[in-house]
Amino acid sequence: VYMPTGIEDIVKNAQLANYNELMFEDDLENLSLSFDDSSDSFRFQMTSTNDAHLNSPDQQREDGTKHIKSTIKSAKEFIESDAFATITKDKVTVDGEREKLNIMCSTPEHHAILSSKDKSSIRGHICSMDLILMASRDIPFSDVFDKALRDIVRGRRNIPLKRSVVGPEVHVCLAWLCHAAQCSVSDLVPKGEIFPEAERYIHERLEQKELPTVLGKDRTELAIFQICRVLDMLSVFDLRSQSPVDRSILIYAICRLILDKSSCCTMQYRASIAIENILNASSLTRRATLVELTSIFPLISDDVKNLQLCLEVIRQSNAGPSCCLSLFSSLLIHLSERAECEPNALDNISDEEFDDANLGVIVDVLDDVLDIYENDEKKKCVILVMLDISLQPLLHGISRKRRKQITDLLQRLKCEMSIDAGPNGALNYRILRNLMDRFEIQSTSETRDLVVE
Repeated sequence: VYMPTGIEDIVKNAQLANYNELMFEDDLENLSLSFDDSSDSFRFQMTSTNDAHLNSPDQQREDGTKHIKSTIKSAKEFIESDAFATITKDKVTVDGEREKLNIMCSTPEHHAILSSKDKSSIRGHICSMDLILMASRDIPFSDVFDKALRDIVRGRRNIPLKRSVVGPEVHVCLAWLCHAAQCSVSDLVPKGEIFPEAERYIHERLEQKELPTVLGKDRTELAIFQICRVLDMLSVFDLRSQSPVDRSILIYAICRLILDKSSCCTMQYRASIAIENILNASSLTRRATLVELTSIFPLISDDVKNLQLCLEVIRQSNAGPSCCLSLFSSLLIHLSERAECEPNALDNISDEEFDDANLGVIVDVLDDVLDIYENDEKKKCVILVMLDISLQPLLHGISRKRRKQITDLLQRLKCEMSIDAGPNGALNYRILRNLMDRFEIQSTSETRDLVVE
């Protein structure tokens, strides 16, 4: 929804508001714009309405009009003031833009089945999923897709546990994702990784150049539609046959796609479900998959805002509290270049030891990362938000010693940020304060439970 921010537009909208009931006066009385945690504190000044209800209805209506005009005048004066200009120029507290990737629709052209007669042009051997990825808006093959999805779910439910269900190999999954996104394999995998089998699969089975070319204006819409279909498939496939490295690269590729400039909330939601299925494909290799993902997570993007979005999507996937903590600690080591702080032998330790090792990284390295972003409040804010995401209440048994170290760290950072918390740092201070309050409440609750036991 677009809301005009020009001075005349704001005043005009306020004047057009029709206040028929005096009860709106109570709401206007509470109208304020405040930066409580900054050195600048601005509020709209309004006259009191405490005695308004003692007057007659006509007098009340007249007084209400006066108060509304007074509020409009005060708002206009504030908007025209230097203080508002300062806030308007403050890109840190209001700019949430990230460095969006240009991956989708990066291939020169894309071919699809635009009419029923085009199906006769298909060459070679293809499976139902290949046919689905040749669909278009006019010929979506919805019945084929629905049947394929149902068959996978029905098959996983009916096959006995002792039998092994073999899902698609990683190169097939990557080929589907790349063709759906209309991009190359190198756009989705870590630098240095090559998947010639995926490229061959795209060339021999998915690229049907005899089919009509999709027009440029329709390509993005089709790409989003097809990516969501592949993500739906990845959310139900049995991927136990894939190695931990393969599954980590598959999650990496999905994260790259959700960072695209054309990505949408629907893609992010489906991505979270697919990531959950991929990460939890096998309870025996789940930790190994997480460790592999942790090693490549910082390479998904150079923009920490992008990595924050990835972390939020992974958190929504019910991947477990240890997952976000591990990914965040890996990012801290990457940003600070403190490789000596990286935990060792994470594959074969308990959940409690795994979480404690990653919490130790936060205690040792967080200060260094915040020092790197000392003059960049936006990136500092992103780091604090990711810290908040990582310190989840369901983390496995944090020791008292480690809990005290984290509490002391948060307290020290809070004191440092409160010294000069101007408009740029006000948001960071508030995030840290809320995080510390939550962590202290959580710690007190767990301590009380231990005493009761």
